[in-house]
Amino acid sequence: MSAVGSTRKCSLVDLEHLGLNFTHADYVIDCIDVVVVVEETERSKLDDIEALEKTIEWVLSNQPVTARSRIYAVVHHHRAADPYMSKALVSRMQSASR
Repeated sequence: MSAVGSTRKCSLVDLEHLGLNFTHADYVIDCIDVVVVVEETERSKLDDIEALEKTIEWVLSNQPVTARSRIYAVVHHHRAADPYMSKALVSRMQSASR
C-alpha cells in the first residue's frame, strides 16, 4: 500500500470534542489498519505519556483491532522535552512488549 493510497482513507478524530471523562491525547488519526494517537504540547512532560496510554486503551476498547492493526503514539512538542521523557518511553515500551 502506498502512502498516497493510505492517506485517502484516513480520518481525524478530535478527542476534545468527544467529551471524554479521562485525561486523553488531543486527537487520533485513523487510517483503518494504522492509528496514530497525537498529544500536542508546548513542553512535553511525563503526564503526556499517561494521556497517550489512556487514549490507546480507549482506542483498543472502541475500535476493532485486527492482526494487521498498528497503533503509534506521538508526543508533538514545540519547545523542549522533559529530560526523563526518553527513559520513561523506553521503560513503558519494554513493559508493553512483555
